[in-house]
Amino acid sequence: MLSGLPQQAQEQRQILQDLSTELKTKSANDQKMLETVAGMSEQAVEQTQKLGQIHEHLEATAKVDRQICDNLGKFNTSIEKLDTDTVSQTEWIQQMSRSFTATDRYLKYTLARQQRRFMWVFVISMAVSLVAISGLVIGIVLLTR
Repeated sequence: MLSGLPQQAQEQRQILQDLSTELKTKSANDQKMLETVAGMSEQAVEQTQKLGQIHEHLEATAKVDRQICDNLGKFNTSIEKLDTDTVSQTEWIQQMSRSFTATDRYLKYTLARQQRRFMWVFVISMAVSLVAISGLVIGIVLLTR
């Protein structure tokens, strides 16, 4: 019975050495895991900070976009007002054009009537002058005879 004892002690020593090796390996692996987990938490903090920065940039971009939209709305309102003013001015210019056309037509009509009146005055004046000259010639002829 005792003769098997050194062999069992040897086997137990071998098992303990294998177990010790496995525990050392597990301890090394656990250490690596802890380092990895610690690194992951640091990376998580960095990623959280980067996400915060991205969020700030997105807020700033959204603010700029809102300002651009507001300015485009104001620009659109100004363009619509300009369009309305242009239509109003076009209508006013067309009304003035019609008024000038009517005034021009009336002026031409008035000048034509005035010209006919001057022609009648000229014809009547010529007739009166001819009658006066003929009367004068007849009077001179009658006096000289």
